[in-house]
Amino acid sequence: MSDQELLVESLTAFQNLWSLSYPEKGERRRRGSTVDLSGLQSAWNAYVRLNAEYHGAYVPASDLNFLKR
Repeated sequence: MSDQELLVESLTAFQNLWSLSYPEKGERRRRGSTVDLSGLQSAWNAYVRLNAEYHGAYVPASDLNFLKR
């Protein structure tokens, strides 16, 4: 798997976990446990590490040049 694919997959995994813990406005969910929050933190750390390796420094996903080196 290429570096770009790994980066996109890690971002998608983080976004999926985020949507479980913090749904859109109007939805109600029970509070997340510490296990849920540690999983979210772990996914974020993996994404940030891969992002920094891919770009040389952290680049936000909203940047227009996100997938360019």
